[in-house]
Amino acid sequence: MTDQPKIESALTLALSSDGLQDLAAEYAELGLDALLESGIAREIPILSTIVGFARLGVTVRDRLFLKKVLDFLRPMSLMPKKTRAEMIAKLESDPEYGRKVGEHLIELIDRNEAHRKPRMLARVLLAYGAGEIDAVMLHRLFHAVEHLPAFAIPEVRRLAESFPPDRGADATTNTIAQLYLGMAGLAVPQSSFDALTYDPTPVAAAFIRLELDRQE
Repeated sequence: MTDQPKIESALTLALSSDGLQDLAAEYAELGLDALLESGIAREIPILSTIVGFARLGVTVRDRLFLKKVLDFLRPMSLMPKKTRAEMIAKLESDPEYGRKVGEHLIELIDRNEAHRKPRMLARVLLAYGAGEIDAVMLHRLFHAVEHLPAFAIPEVRRLAESFPPDRGADATTNTIAQLYLGMAGLAVPQSSFDALTYDPTPVAAAFIRLELDRQE
């Protein structure tokens, strides 16, 4: 990535723009490569801004980063423009959040490598905008999405819905995954007389309620 201030500004602009619905529709229909090769990117509001700073064609990383940004923005287009703008203003004025939205989201999108994680981040932000979670839970869920490996994502639902954990043939695999759940703030270890078990946290309950594991 290059020119960090412009990246932050472009993402904030995208989140509060009329053009976000057009961007999402064109991306869904054409995909990234066809969208860029057709030249339509220069004609779509907001996307032209993002393409301008991403320097597509220079490095693979720039292209992959833009794809993650678009995968994040596509679900956000479901929220009306006015609601998105109000959400950004509310979040940036919330003392429990304490960040610039564009700066924070760019950092998260850049660090998250799994293909589904940008959509998971978008679902968390949509939940905040809809009043389903507060800024504290938003931070905790962002942390969980960032630190949970892709292979351990299904384990969140298994732990939350089948407690105590399955001690069957795949118990070793489950235990390894649950260690990662603990690091992501989704589980806490509990000692028992014969083994170490894990309890789901309120963050795990929110993770499942928002169906973050089903964002494909």
